[in-house]
Amino acid sequence: MAPPRTYPEPPEQLRLLAAVARRQGVDFETFWSAAVEPAGPVVTTATRSAPEGVILWPTDHGARMNWQTAMKGSRAAWRRAYEGEEPSPRDTAVTTLWEALAESDDTQSARHANSLFAVVA
Repeated sequence: MAPPRTYPEPPEQLRLLAAVARRQGVDFETFWSAAVEPAGPVVTTATRSAPEGVILWPTDHGARMNWQTAMKGSRAAWRRAYEGEEPSPRDTAVTTLWEALAESDDTQSARHANSLFAVVA
């Protein structure tokens, strides 16, 4: 039996997908719709033959709902980062909070806090 596959958490997946989409010249709305809110059934880490360019959400329903809510709630911040705008004061405060959590609590979620503004060109 093959060992279980592991996947980056959704913010890291989105950061990586955003980097590819930006290099390809995809506008934010098209990118977001495909990656975060694709048509059809939810794509999870257990989905066989998952389409390219989408977040692979956790299979656990509660975890998936939490991540989807968080990602959708941070859409404006992702747009600013994607379009190369400066983060808002609120965005900066959230990033600072996550960095503090990463220092005090070494959870994988906290380590991915910088994903929000680490979208590369």
